[in-house]
Amino acid sequence: MNLQDLIDKGALVREGTERKTVVWNNGTEDVKFDVLVKREWTVADYESVSGYMSKADKEDISLLAMRVHRMTRQSDGTKFPLEACLRFKVSLLQAICEAINQVEVDVKEPPTKKRSAPRKKSSAN
Repeated sequence: MNLQDLIDKGALVREGTERKTVVWNNGTEDVKFDVLVKREWTVADYESVSGYMSKADKEDISLLAMRVHRMTRQSDGTKFPLEACLRFKVSLLQAICEAINQVEVDVKEPPTKKRSAPRKKSSAN
């Protein structure tokens, strides 16, 4: 198999982002805002999260915070700073990660073509 064959089989990460609306309850109201979610993890995303998680015994870390930092952008296209993500409430991180999960499922399970109903055979009299 050559490189083009691998590319044709889906070896490359799909570029771009998908806009998702996050709904987070701050305790008194539902707060709605849009985030841009990367379609797929890049090698850099994976290695950053893996490397970050390997420091678990040395410092306070959060997989949720790192995932939000690496996989989402604010509606203006800028990253959420990791320092801010580490201070976000767990419920906010979970709400944003739910948007990430929706995009990841869409990538793994692309929509299937709907089959049209079988045509009835017409009987000629």
